[in-house]
Amino acid sequence: MNIRFYLDPATGSPHIYGHAVDEGEVEDVLRAPGEDRPGREGSRVAIG
Repeated sequence: MNIRFYLDPATGSPHIYGHAVDEGEVEDVLRAPGEDRPGREGSRVAIG
């Protein structure tokens, strides 16, 4: 799985940091989401 993170232009850090989430937590949810549904423009929304 290739995971890309949006970088906050103000900080240069991944946007997820502003939500007190780290890359490992994101990977865990993407590998085993509690809910997986269609998003916009062919994307997926994973909730966990």
